[in-house]
Amino acid sequence: MAEMYPKARAINGEEFVNDVRSGMTDSQMIEKYRLTVYDFDRDLEHLVEVGLISKGELLELQHLSDSQIFRAFVESSEDKRIAV
Repeated sequence: MAEMYPKARAINGEEFVNDVRSGMTDSQMIEKYRLTVYDFDRDLEHLVEVGLISKGELLELQHLSDSQIFRAFVESSEDKRIAV
């Protein structure tokens, strides 16, 4: 019988942290490390737990992501003006 879940893979924590700090976007990291969104969030929380990034860095990253999403939403709304 085939496995339902892929085997766990090890991710180089130092490389992951460097990518986070370099400004790599969530989607770029998810693609690079072949993660689900859930796994990506869980891995970030784990980095905080083991002290590789601070809670403040995590909050800043999450805030940055939220602001990027908001900006993209506003820009896409502006692109879809309806002429009457």
